[in-house]
Amino acid sequence: MSSTEFKDFSFPMVTEEGMENVKLSEKAKGKNLLIAFFPAAYAPYCIQEMESLNKEYTQYKEHNTEVIGISGDLPWALANFKADHNIPFPLVSDNKFEAAKAYNTYLENPMGNGMDFSNRGVFLIKDGKVAYEWRGEDPTKQPNFEEIRKHL
Repeated sequence: MSSTEFKDFSFPMVTEEGMENVKLSEKAKGKNLLIAFFPAAYAPYCIQEMESLNKEYTQYKEHNTEVIGISGDLPWALANFKADHNIPFPLVSDNKFEAAKAYNTYLENPMGNGMDFSNRGVFLIKDGKVAYEWRGEDPTKQPNFEEIRKHL
């Protein structure tokens, strides 16, 4: 069991219907929730992570698990990213980095250019608790998807 507590947030999400404000806990009602932090839409390693989650998505759904991607990008960038890469799950705009700070994935000005972003991190929420967590050593490291599947 993880030492991190599930922290609920309400953010703009890109969904099939367009933009809406949804609480994470509402997405988790009656199911598991896999929260995937990623640094930036269109960054090569982020595309790789989203494509991997996309490939695993059917398996997650079979295990009653909703997937939500979180980045500091603005909602419009996420909408384009979602459409361009056929991402079937919602993406959350955490452009104030509130969730990233709460889940300890926030990186302040890591490249010295004044831009902040989220490090890569994955949190599996089951029964309102964090059942599995992983944070990347650096933004180029990918989650171990096999390890995530073991905890579904």
